[in-house]
Amino acid sequence: MRSTANKADSIIAENKRRELDYFREYDPVIGDPQGGTVERRQITLDGVKYWIPESMFADPFIYIVNRYKGNLSKISAALELENTDKIRDEIKEKFNDIRFDHDFEFYAVMCLTIQDKESKSQIPFILNAGQRILIHEYERQRLEGVPIRVIIVKARQWGGSTATEMYMLWLQTRHYLNWHSAIIAKIKQQSTNIRGMYNRAVKHLPAYHPKLNIKSWEGLKDVRIIEERGCRIGIFSAENPDAIRSDDVSMVHMSEVGVWKKTKERSPDDLAQSVYSCVPETPGTFICLESTAKGVGGFFHENYLEALNNKENNLDGLRPIFVAWWQIKMYRKPIKDYEKFIATMTAYDWWQWNQGATLEGINWYKNYKRAKKYSDFQMKSEFPTTDMEAFQSSAGKYFTDVMLNRLRSSVREPAFIGDIKGDSMIGEKALRNLHLIEDSSLADNLKIWIMPDDFIDPAVERVTNRFVVIVDVGGLHYKSDNSVITVLDRMALMSEGGAVERAAVWVGHIDHDILAWKALQIAKFYGNALLAIESNTIDSRDKKTSENWVSSGEHTYTVLNKLEESGYTNLYYRKAPPDTAGGPPTKKVGWNMNKHTKYLAYDTYYEKVRDGGYIEHSMDAYVEAEYLEINDKGQIEAMRGKRDDIQDTSAVGCHICYDFSTISIPKLIPVTRTVQESRKNRMVSKGVASF
Repeated sequence: MRSTANKADSIIAENKRRELDYFREYDPVIGDPQGGTVERRQITLDGVKYWIPESMFADPFIYIVNRYKGNLSKISAALELENTDKIRDEIKEKFNDIRFDHDFEFYAVMCLTIQDKESKSQIPFILNAGQRILIHEYERQRLEGVPIRVIIVKARQWGGSTATEMYMLWLQTRHYLNWHSAIIAKIKQQSTNIRGMYNRAVKHLPAYHPKLNIKSWEGLKDVRIIEERGCRIGIFSAENPDAIRSDDVSMVHMSEVGVWKKTKERSPDDLAQSVYSCVPETPGTFICLESTAKGVGGFFHENYLEALNNKENNLDGLRPIFVAWWQIKMYRKPIKDYEKFIATMTAYDWWQWNQGATLEGINWYKNYKRAKKYSDFQMKSEFPTTDMEAFQSSAGKYFTDVMLNRLRSSVREPAFIGDIKGDSMIGEKALRNLHLIEDSSLADNLKIWIMPDDFIDPAVERVTNRFVVIVDVGGLHYKSDNSVITVLDRMALMSEGGAVERAAVWVGHIDHDILAWKALQIAKFYGNALLAIESNTIDSRDKKTSENWVSSGEHTYTVLNKLEESGYTNLYYRKAPPDTAGGPPTKKVGWNMNKHTKYLAYDTYYEKVRDGGYIEHSMDAYVEAEYLEINDKGQIEAMRGKRDDIQDTSAVGCHICYDFSTISIPKLIPVTRTVQESRKNRMVSKGVASF
């Protein structure tokens, strides 16, 4: 009983910390002592302490204010001005005016107003928690001097569009002249409504702000101009992507991208291409894509996954923003008895808690769902707990959101991108003098996360049965299935609770005899690894009538023959049924992928991903996992138009790795002197790894 009470106490304490962190109150005029949207430092002016952006301290005037600790008389003397009330007021006004340029939160509360949803009156724009997360990303990119590029997955009612429009207005009124903007929505009326926020904010600017006027530009009703700044604001429709091609824009806000329709004449990709070609890749330019998520596999989802990859690997380009329902202050319901509430929490409640939700938030979620009689799907679509939960698939994802999060958590940039070469592309010489050629521009490339001798000292030890290589034979045409060579590392299975993890993957379209030798090269590179090729006979009747199969054909046996002819001894063999003459079962090379063995492989794969027995490093493989669905017939497949080539090799490889009757548990053994001598010349140099 005592341990249960202690657990409840610790959860309640953590909940209190979250409440204070998410919904803490502070005066945006004084500034956020914890930073918030930008890095801040304290300064004093006329006896009042403010937290202002770090960037302000580079201004000569602020330097003087800080040097004289905000004493107005000393500042006046330093500036060689009279020490009068008027001068002291002008010093304060100068301080605020400089701060307007550096501190968007301060500018928002002092100068900008938005329409209150209940009273419809204009009220000061005070950023909420979600808006501060968004503005922090905008400001991070602006201050780093890179083009501002953000994609937002929206939950309901946190004001992402409002914050975006007000930030764009701030850039036009305080930072840039002739800095034209465009607002694009599914239909023009939506764009007009968004620009309405712009118009009202400018109309209600305070007297101490320089006067601004918004008027029609050259008689065009869809284009307005802020005359004093020379900045145009145009509205466009996603139904007419060509309208923006000839426009000169520096900032674009694309709203509800997830619901833009794809037709024979146009697609979201067409419009995006038009937009990106219009906006220069220079500091201060701005592109924001925002939408509620509408399923996986579409244009918006693909761009969000790209943004996640950029963030995780610190790459330039789109950066993702997701604000969950539990980060929004209005989505909370008080709890009378915390211990009772904690004792009745479901597995899904605990998952939400582990994502960061508060107990008050979880209480609201449960009550709202019950009151609205919403299904799980409706709640996850309208109030997603994580960004990946937001992208719901109507067919039903194969992996749960928890499992997808687990896969994504270990994704990282490869240590090597390029290809593996020998003295020849095919034949015996292909296995001589193996070396890696680093080249990230290759269309057909090998990506490596774990090298053959990682985590061991090859001079004194080696690991047996460590690597498994799986080959899936694809076609030659770029529209056909990819050929894939996956390498999995089993080393951690030496310890109880260890996991199989991806070591490498090769993906491409090459001649099938060359593919066989490529697989052999990779298998030899990984210490003569167990090499398994998939014999893809599943759904062969459908394959033979499809354009993909007709153009590519079934080339598995070409690869099988080359592998057997090579003399490579560590090939994977399956048990085959007795022949028609009644003989005993035989062994056949390769994994026969049929409707029975596919479920066998994927069941193992699912179990290991769920229980932490498989670790993924490849973003490409993770994206394919996102696209796996259970169709209406209960079959595992990629959603229409997407690939699952890497996933097939992952599933088969995972099953083989855990089939200890086929391949034993790895062992660490000492290396003999002979083996040591043979490895003396192993080296890795920039661009080339020689073996």
